[in-house]
Amino acid sequence: MRLKIYPLLIICVALLGCKHEDDSTKAIELNNLGLQLTNQGKDREAIYVYQQAASYRNIPTTDRTTFLSNLALAYHKINMNDSAKYFYKKAANMNKRGSYNYLVNVAYVYLIDKRLDTTCKLLEKAYKADSTMVSVNNLLGVIWLGEYDKNYYDPVKALRYNANAYKMLQDGDTKFMLAKNYYQVENTAESLRLFRELHYEYPDYIAYLVTLIMIEQEMNNLSEAEKLLEELKTKDPEKYKQRRDDPIEPGTHVIVWNPD
Repeated sequence: MRLKIYPLLIICVALLGCKHEDDSTKAIELNNLGLQLTNQGKDREAIYVYQQAASYRNIPTTDRTTFLSNLALAYHKINMNDSAKYFYKKAANMNKRGSYNYLVNVAYVYLIDKRLDTTCKLLEKAYKADSTMVSVNNLLGVIWLGEYDKNYYDPVKALRYNANAYKMLQDGDTKFMLAKNYYQVENTAESLRLFRELHYEYPDYIAYLVTLIMIEQEMNNLSEAEKLLEELKTKDPEKYKQRRDDPIEPGTHVIVWNPD
């Protein structure tokens, strides 16, 4: 597939190339630009930028591995899985067999192929090699919440990994996974605290608001739930009607999330 080259990206790349900086600095700036595009859902544009970052010669192997992994993930997100597996393998083979970077990238290949047993074995080895990395914690946390296969649902096992991932990254996605995980191990009070924070930080994200309403109802915080319902009414009338007509009974514990 021939990728479309976007003029804005060409300008950004050209400007970066004009700076009198070493290859490593320029490559990292390009990778950061790719991450910004990825976070905006612009994966095809990000692919071009990650390719440029990985093409620099004088950069550390660890950086090139990261750029190739990001490139592979961008391909995976647009369902070009043959390309994704190619770049995951390329990233893996730049590292010593059995090293953290080797194991994680090979694990992604097996994950794409839906071979979860092998994926988990490789990730557990990667965790033993370096438990301080975000990727392995995040991926194990997601897997053990059953996001890829309900047969792997073990929220108690997932909690350590999701707590680690959030502590390291401190972003909305990892906070959401941790909040959901706390609910699934029946620590509803901690889940409520995190969902309140998520709603405060992302007030226009309807999914957080809807979940918060349900947990407030479950915890019998009915006046707070009513205030949030009024907020939902102005933002999403259809979901407001659904939540108004089907409230959560206080004391129940019935919220279920569907994997994205």
